[in-house]
Amino acid sequence: MTTEAATAAPTRPGAAEPPALELVHVSAAYGPYRALFDVSFTVPAGVIVALLGSNGAGKSTVARVVSGLLPVTSGSIRIGGHELDEAMVTAEIYDAVLVNVGGGLRAMDGAVELLETLHGTRALAIASNGSIETVAASLRAAGIPDVFDVTVALGGALRPKPEPDLYVEACRRLGEDPADAIFTTEYFGPILAVHVYPDDAYAQMLTQAADATPYALTGAILATDRQAIAQATDLLRYSAGNFYINDKPTGAVVGQQPFGGARASGTDDKAGSIFNLTRWVSTRAIKELFVPPSDYRYPHMG
Repeated sequence: MTTEAATAAPTRPGAAEPPALELVHVSAAYGPYRALFDVSFTVPAGVIVALLGSNGAGKSTVARVVSGLLPVTSGSIRIGGHELDEAMVTAEIYDAVLVNVGGGLRAMDGAVELLETLHGTRALAIASNGSIETVAASLRAAGIPDVFDVTVALGGALRPKPEPDLYVEACRRLGEDPADAIFTTEYFGPILAVHVYPDDAYAQMLTQAADATPYALTGAILATDRQAIAQATDLLRYSAGNFYINDKPTGAVVGQQPFGGARASGTDDKAGSIFNLTRWVSTRAIKELFVPPSDYRYPHMG
C-alpha cells in the first residue's frame, strides 16, 4: 500500500514553526507480520517526547520507521514539515553510526582471546537486531571480524522482533550436523542448538538422538500428534531420566518434581522422591509365619 506524498508549504516570516516530527496513520511490518497499526502523533518543535510501552509494543519499530530503517506500509512521516526521504535519512544514519562505531568501540577484556579459542573448536554465530553493515563495522572495530561462521542481522529472520527468530535462525544455520559437539556435549550455560530434519525422517532422527550423548538427564517433546508422542516416548525411554511431554524440561522442583538421570548423568535416583530416600537407609524385609509348616514342600512342588 502506498500513500501520496504531501508537500509542505514554505514557512513564512512570523508563521508558526512546523512540527519537528509528525506521524500520520503510520503502519509498518516485518515481512508479513504487522508491527505498527495506524500510529499518529505530533512532536512540536523544541519539545522532548518519550515513548512508553511494554516490551513488543512497537517503540523500537517507531524509531526505525522515523529513521528510515524500516519502510512504512501505509501513512506518512514528516520531519520539519517535509516528507521523510527514507533513503537519505538511512544513508546519513549509517554514515554517522559507522563513524562512531569505528571511533571508540573496543571488545571487553578477554573477549577476543575467548572467541579465537572457541573458533578453533566450535562453529560460532552472532545474531543482532541491527543492520548487517553496523554489525560488520562493530566487529571490525572490536578486532573480531573473522571468528563468526554465521551472522544473522535485521532482515535475516522472518520475525526479528519481538520473537526470538534471530537467535533461532542463527542456531539453525549452525545445526546441520546432528552429531556435532553442540548436540552431544554437556554445557552449563544458556545454549540453544536447533537441528532441522525432514518430516519423513522422524524415526531416524529419534534413533540417532537416543544415543547421541552419554548423558540421560532430561528431555522433552512438544507435539499434538499422539502417535508421534508415543513413538518418541518409546525410542527415547533410556535417554532421559525425566521425560516431559508438552512441558518445559526443567530440573528438580522441591515438593513437585523428582529429578535424576542415568548414564553419565548419575544413578537415576529421583531426588525429592521416596526412591531417592531408600538410597540412604539399609532396607530389610522381615517375614514371620504364625502357622507352623507341616511339610517341606511348596505348593508348586505337588
